[in-house]
Amino acid sequence: MGSIAPPPSSQKPDHYQIAIVGGGIAGLTLGLACAKLGIRYALFEARSNLAPAEGMAIALQDNGLRILDQLGVYEEIARHTVPMQRWTHYDENGGLLCETNAFGYQRHKFGYGMLGIERHKLLEIMAGELRRRRRGNDLIRLSCRVSTFQEDEDKVTVTTADGDVITADLLVGADGVRSSVRTFIDALQAGGHPSKSDEYMTTSFANVHGISYPVDGIAEGDGITVYREGTSLLIYTGKGGMVYWHVFEDLGETVGMSRGPRYYSGEAADAFCRLVAHVPVAPGVLFGDVYARRTAYIRLALETGIAETWHTARTVIIGDAAHKMVPHAALGGNQAMESVALLLNELLGSGSGSSSGRSGALAIIPLPALCERRCARTSKLRSMAEMTCRTQLSPHGEHTSATYRQLPGLTDADWLLKITMSFLGAPALEGVPLTERGRFYDESLASFQERFATQTYSNKAELVGLPTG
Repeated sequence: MGSIAPPPSSQKPDHYQIAIVGGGIAGLTLGLACAKLGIRYALFEARSNLAPAEGMAIALQDNGLRILDQLGVYEEIARHTVPMQRWTHYDENGGLLCETNAFGYQRHKFGYGMLGIERHKLLEIMAGELRRRRRGNDLIRLSCRVSTFQEDEDKVTVTTADGDVITADLLVGADGVRSSVRTFIDALQAGGHPSKSDEYMTTSFANVHGISYPVDGIAEGDGITVYREGTSLLIYTGKGGMVYWHVFEDLGETVGMSRGPRYYSGEAADAFCRLVAHVPVAPGVLFGDVYARRTAYIRLALETGIAETWHTARTVIIGDAAHKMVPHAALGGNQAMESVALLLNELLGSGSGSSSGRSGALAIIPLPALCERRCARTSKLRSMAEMTCRTQLSPHGEHTSATYRQLPGLTDADWLLKITMSFLGAPALEGVPLTERGRFYDESLASFQERFATQTYSNKAELVGLPTG
């Protein structure tokens, strides 16, 4: 996708402060935040529905939920979810490695807790709120592919496949791992040469992701990890005991994103799941029991990587377009929300006006500094998620066995410390009031940081605020 000028027109294109390409979790978060902050936006989505009946489930963590709470959708999300309570780790023969109640403590410590929800339901809730908040001067276009972009000194011009043209102060690519906006940025940086995304977006793993009806022996609020050489399993539950599951596969090589298979046939997914049907996932429960109660599943390659260039002068990418992670540790969607918050915080801090009634052009913001900050945080978290994935798939490997051997000795305090550390540095939206729950999260995290900085604790349980008696 190159810098091609739109066809001449006698009518001046409509102008927006932000043009959003992509209506997934990142794009909807940005649209909702723009609506809250009085920023005029245009959102383009290739699908015919902002909440398509596709995709499986997603886990939401406190850092993302705090932002969703600010945007007015947390309470509805909470009605369709239950917080995680217990996570159990097993070896390939069903032997207990570790059991922790840290996720139950997490909710009491930070106010939210890890929640599992079907992706379709999350998008439905977010899209419903976006439609409710939509003003007459905002634009939402469905079944609409963007064909070209052109960036000038004072604007970005966006042309759709059906010939419509708009301009914007800032173009944001929230269009996923195969981002057309990222391709545009890459082409500008390379003087029009094709994108080199295969150099930074790769795949080493595949995943069958599915949803099953409740299974006896797996309780609401349970999470399960099974460590196996070459194939591992991860399970967590939703409201009513609905079971969300993954079967991960090590492909044995790392290839560029375009060289790896994006999707596998249903027959291939079925055959792969039946190969691990005998694996114990809980006392008296085999994976085959979970698979027998499936309602939907899909097998796909897992891309991972950090984009080489995130921005030009008036264009920036967020979410999977910039930082694609494997699904371990519930990071991807939550990091997309963080990217939205930090982007808009920079806009608010650049002299673009107050959070209400903003109608003028958005000031040029320091995109290089913003992207450098986000790249540093997301690179660290992506590496952490990939190491977790590799440990589960190769528990006795040269670089993973030490982590695996530590599992039996880990306490609730150890696990809660890991969770808490991942929240440090997570932004909320400035200019949008925090809810009471959001303020509780901030106060709890600030209290932890003070204990950590001053070393006013005698053990890890006291550091993370767990009972020590």
